[in-house]
Formats: sequence, structure tokens, C-alpha cells
Amino acid sequence: MLYYLVRPLARLALKFWFKKIHLVHLDRVPQNDPVIFAINHPTIFIEPCLMACYQPRALFFLAKGVLFVPPFVGFLKSLHMIPLYRQKDGGFDKRKFNVGTFDYCYKKFAEKGAILIMPEGSSKQVRQLRPLTKGFAKMAFGAYEKDNNTQLKIMPVGVNFLDADKFRSQVSLGFGKPLEIQNYVALYNENPREATRKLTEDLYGEMLEQVVHVDTKEDFFLVDQLLTMVENQTPVSSHKVVIKNSNKIVENKKLIKIIGGLPDASKEELAQKTRAYFNELHELNLSDYALVHAEKYRLLILIFLLITHPIFLIGWLTNALPYGFGLFCGSKTKDVETRMSVVLGLTFGFYLIYYPFMILLGWYWGGEWWLCLAVLIPVFGYFSVIYLDIARRYRGAWKVRQLVTTRVDQLRQFREEILNMVKA
Repeated sequence: MLYYLVRPLARLALKFWFKKIHLVHLDRVPQNDPVIFAINHPTIFIEPCLMACYQPRALFFLAKGVLFVPPFVGFLKSLHMIPLYRQKDGGFDKRKFNVGTFDYCYKKFAEKGAILIMPEGSSKQVRQLRPLTKGFAKMAFGAYEKDNNTQLKIMPVGVNFLDADKFRSQVSLGFGKPLEIQNYVALYNENPREATRKLTEDLYGEMLEQVVHVDTKEDFFLVDQLLTMVENQTPVSSHKVVIKNSNKIVENKKLIKIIGGLPDASKEELAQKTRAYFNELHELNLSDYALVHAEKYRLLILIFLLITHPIFLIGWLTNALPYGFGLFCGSKTKDVETRMSVVLGLTFGFYLIYYPFMILLGWYWGGEWWLCLAVLIPVFGYFSVIYLDIARRYRGAWKVRQLVTTRVDQLRQFREEILNMVKA
């Protein structure tokens, strides 16, 4: 099926897209039982892609039923998508098709399959876990009604983007402790409504442990700035993208807890200082990362950039068209939840056509050298992405070194003062 062909290619694409992918408690994923994966929903489809690629189970996805129109029905189903209709998608006439959807899910559970759902019900890019709908509980207890001995697990998952609207950012996936439906069946047989409430409440609590959740919306911007500063404390390493057994979520939640526990006056002082610091960087056209790591990007890095510049140009020129197409289409939407999903999805989709075409072109029009170049297009493309990362960091470090030393020291001291305010 198309799912199994696309999955390894999508895994490579996501390694291009993200600088780091942190996996937390991946060992908690049940290997041999039916599973409902329940994940928060900050973008329209990047988190399902991450789940399909970086956890071991083959997934089936509940997707908006309005997408299932000719001629795309077969294509979507071959990607393991299952239509789910909401009231606003067409009322009862459409929702009646959900009976078939649930029956299909029960069949997959009987085969010890895995279904991914996003129980928040809609996508929203906020640093909060929003209230959960109860559709997952209906499905879970429905599976029990079909098979009283089912060993169905509900797997809580949290996805956390450092910046979901930015290419070459970071993301973490946290896997919570699975909930076993059999632990709720006694209550369900006595009081189905209370069992649904209890299961929903427990799932929310387990998902909350894996989500970098900020209670107050007014703190979102401050948290974003401080998470960036803390992340920039560690120099970026390009050799390892996927980090298993990461403690990233624990670290970030610890910072959130400290910020949330500050008295109002202290928090306001912290926010003012952080804003002032980033405003100064903006006025000087500097990045926080460059200020911290300027000394690491000197002559040897420049020599590397000069020597490998021709390879970068080959990679950039042979890969610019797919990314440019995705970027152009993404620029047509102002929706932060949608934009990068569109860029990623269309870039990847274009690449699936573009790459085989370039191989055929190299084989038909050129000799062995042109064919070899065409085959290596993704390799050159990945190198160009890494090259640009390093080049931007070198350029930022060079700008820092052009400043008067006392000015740099003042900025670094100001930065240290801010971080000291949120130290445990």
C-alpha cells in the first residue's frame, strides 16, 4: 500500500524539515495490543506525520470526512486515512456514515491495529492542551461492546513545537502511560456516562504530562522567548536529528512551572527585561544563539564554508524548485496552524514527482555522470540545508564580533540576569 511506500520517504523529509526531533518515553508504546493514540493538535497534519514516522506501529488516521471526495478517496484510504464526519460537515446525512467508520476501527482493533485521533477536535497553535471531546471514549467503549475481552489501550501523546511556523525548528513527542480500557469497564457497566467522564479526565491528565502547557495565555510570548534562550544555551549539533530517550519535555515543563510560580510583580519584571533584551538584539540585527556561541564560529568554519560552497550550490539549485513551490503555496494562507503544513505537504508531494522525473531526465539525456547527479539530488539537498544552518550561524557570530567588546559583555550579562530569574 501507498502508506508503506510513503512512510520511509516522509521520515527522511521530516529529518530535512526539523533540526531536532526529541522522542520521550517511546518505550511505553504497546507493541502487540490494539491502541488508540490520542494526541494534541497544534497544526493541521504535521503531528500525524511525525507519529506515522517516529513510533513503531503502523497507524490509521481519523481525518475530516469533507476531504473524501472523488477522485481522492482511494488515494486517502491508501494512506490509511479514515473519514470522520462532524455535524458542521453536513449534518445527520453525513454523520450517519460514521457508523461505518467506527465499524472499520473496531475491525482494526480486532486485528490488534492502531488508530490515531486528535481529541481536541480542531487545530490551534497554542501552548496549551485544550479540553478533549469524548469521541475517543465512545470508540473505546464501543470496542469493548464488540469484544468484552479486548485489551485495547489508549495511548496519550503530547507534541510540542519550539516554533511550528519555522523551517528547521525543533519538536518533541512525549508518550504517556497507556490507559487500559479494562480498568474502566466495571464503571461503564454501572454508569456509562460516569465512565466516559472518568476516562476523558484521566486521558487529559496523562496528555497534560506530555504537553508543555502554559496556563495563562498572556504568558505565551514570554514562554516562547525564554524557551528559545534556554534552547540556545546548548550548541547545535548537525550529526543527530532524532534523539531518543530525550528529557526535553521535562526540562521545558520545569521552566514553565518556575514562570507560573513567580509573583505577578516578578513575572512582569521578567517579561519587561526579556522584551528589552530581544528588542536590543533586533535593533543590532543579532540572534540570541549568535551572542552565546560567537566564539565557536571562526576561521575553520569559514574555510569549510568556502571549500564546500560548490556542493551547496548544486544542492540548492537542484532542490529549490520543490521547496519554492511549497513556500509559494504556503504564503497564500495566513493561518499559522495551516501554513507550514501546506509548505511541508506540497514540498514533499512535489518532490515525489520531481525526483523520479529528474532521474529519468538524467538517464535519458545525460550519461552516467548526469544520472549519478540526479540520484544524489536529495543528498546534495540535505547538505545544502546543513550548510545554510552553519552559514547563518557563522554570519551571526561575525556580527557579534564586530561589536565593541564591552557592548557584547553587557548583552551577555543582561541575558544571564534574565536566566537567573528562572533558575530552580
